[in-house]
Amino acid sequence: MYLNKKLISLQSPTLAELVETNNIAYSDIPSGVSFEDMHDFFQVIHGVDLKLNETNIEAFLKLANHLKVPRITEYCKEQMIVGVSGMTTNQIVDLAEELSFWDVVPRKVAAAKSLADLKAQNWDLEKLDDDVITQITRRIFELN
Repeated sequence: MYLNKKLISLQSPTLAELVETNNIAYSDIPSGVSFEDMHDFFQVIHGVDLKLNETNIEAFLKLANHLKVPRITEYCKEQMIVGVSGMTTNQIVDLAEELSFWDVVPRKVAAAKSLADLKAQNWDLEKLDDDVITQITRRIFELN
């Protein structure tokens, strides 16, 4: 795997330190993260646009938090807004709330440019908190 050390070092002080020492121990990687996840993580750092799915988004978020790479956290949020393969909209909302990504739901609702877009997001209203339903309702009136 080819890695540009300068580019990686610019992403976070933690990564810069790991690159500087040229010695990444197994303990430097969070448990449950595969080589493929790590490879894809560095691909995104290098600017490759990957479509995340239900398994690798959690690995990406774990790595981003552990290695303190805010760019990857933001990338994951963007993926959550457009939709993550294998996850329902409600699962995305639950993950966003679990991680205190309070901006994801409003951005996801605002991403709907028409009522058809909002419907296509496939919200399961019976299982959502009242504040999320309020945001969706407000958007319906904005689009009408």
